[in-house]
Amino acid sequence: MLRTDKLVWEPGDESPGAAAHIPYRSDRCILPVKHPMKENLMLDIRRVSGGAPGRSAGSSYNGFAWAVATSPDDVPDIHEQTVNALAMIDEILAGMDTDKTRLINATVYLARMHDKAEMDRAWVAWMGDDPAHWPQRACVESGLAGYNLVEIVVIAACPQSES
Repeated sequence: MLRTDKLVWEPGDESPGAAAHIPYRSDRCILPVKHPMKENLMLDIRRVSGGAPGRSAGSSYNGFAWAVATSPDDVPDIHEQTVNALAMIDEILAGMDTDKTRLINATVYLARMHDKAEMDRAWVAWMGDDPAHWPQRACVESGLAGYNLVEIVVIAACPQSES
């Protein structure tokens, strides 16, 4: 038997009602079960506008913020593109009421892995000297669009939105 919350429906019990929204599975039947904390489950998703149709530069939900950035300039230098992308990350995070000191995770995509040392130079200068603020970070080589040499994706802790 799979339970999705603390409410248990047993055969013969009164139906949990049509207004319920969370599925409950009991053997072979799936029943909707009203969650006692439903109001807290549907917090608003906040979004920071992106530079292209169909996507956001940042989103936040339930105490977490996600952001992605590339350099707004097509400069051919990986260090400068990284500095520019990190400045964009700062702006996006600020739009969700958080900042780089609250980062949990970062993934850096490089068009050429041999550029990693120059990207690291910009990253370390941006992150600062306090290890308490350093996120877990991965760096991978990937084909990137246009003249982009670096794309950075981060996850940060942020204040929860009020519904």
